[in-house]
Amino acid sequence: MITTALRISKLLPRGRVYQFVQRAFSANLDEVKFQDLSDNEFDRISEETLQGLCEYFDELPEKVSTSSDYDVSYSMGVLTVALGQPGTYVINKQSPNKQIWLSSPVSGPQRYDYVTNHKWFYKRLGLSLHELLEKEMSQIFGQETLNLKKLEEKSS
Repeated sequence: MITTALRISKLLPRGRVYQFVQRAFSANLDEVKFQDLSDNEFDRISEETLQGLCEYFDELPEKVSTSSDYDVSYSMGVLTVALGQPGTYVINKQSPNKQIWLSSPVSGPQRYDYVTNHKWFYKRLGLSLHELLEKEMSQIFGQETLNLKKLEEKSS
């Protein structure tokens, strides 16, 4: 697997202080093959993905300490995960585009396409949906054992 680093520099106000942000991509972006899905395939695969994520987030309070505001709901293709202080995740399927959209309080909005190795992939970040959620949940809850990759492998 090839790792690509992107460095973005930004001049901060008040002087000549620079901030460098580095992103490591977990895939060779040239080798990513997006898969054309029929409407039925998209509905089945996206539903399996969202149901799996819903189950994961329903069971999360058994693994980590969550706030009293923690709430998970799934209805009509929209999964909402309210974490309290960090904010709310909204993950939904977009049938016309055949994408899954994520609104993250940590990384903002993203649009995921289905790729040939059975992953929902966001080309701008070079991460799958499950990789990004695992990374952000680990940051929020301070645990490295929040494994979403097993869920990703089940989606097919």
